[in-house]
Amino acid sequence: MSVRMPGRSHQGPLDPPSPVELEIRTRAERHVRWLSDSIGSRGSARYDRVQETVGYLIAELGALGHHVEELAYTVEGRGQRNLQVTIPGTTTPGEIVIVGAHYDTHDLTPGADDNATGVAGVLELARLMAGARPARTVRFVLFGTEEPPWFNRPSTSSSRTRGTSSPSSGTRRRAPCCGSRSGGPGRARASRRRGWSRRP
Repeated sequence: MSVRMPGRSHQGPLDPPSPVELEIRTRAERHVRWLSDSIGSRGSARYDRVQETVGYLIAELGALGHHVEELAYTVEGRGQRNLQVTIPGTTTPGEIVIVGAHYDTHDLTPGADDNATGVAGVLELARLMAGARPARTVRFVLFGTEEPPWFNRPSTSSSRTRGTSSPSSGTRRRAPCCGSRSGGPGRARASRRRGWSRRP
């Protein structure tokens, strides 16, 4: 299978980043460093770090003025949480744009690239849209239990997200977007370094 992207590939030097892009890069890198350096591996073997990560995400989203909905579920006797922020649409609220990323990691990696970058992208988009009044409803979702041993199993939280946070009858999902290994917002202009942390 092949995928054809619209538009034309850029050639030549990039324009200097704007002040807004520099701020996005700085804030995104701060999130990646905190998740991968300060917290580290956030997998099934480190439940304490998973809970620390959830606390960090709730605090960051709350500081932006968002109401954070916690979608609780249990996997093998342990409580897990998906986090959801919804910005209601003004014109077509029944059409929902979903932007999500998983916050857990494989047990053997600090997860800077997979998936602190995706989380940073979601957080920055949530910041940029704080106070916005979009035509369609925008829903930001951050979820765990995506990596092994949960990957491709019924306990995977992305499947739970599809169920628990699904739109009510009469609504339609539009342009669902899931950030994984995104490199953060403005990747072409931001630092291309991967693995900002090496904490196991």
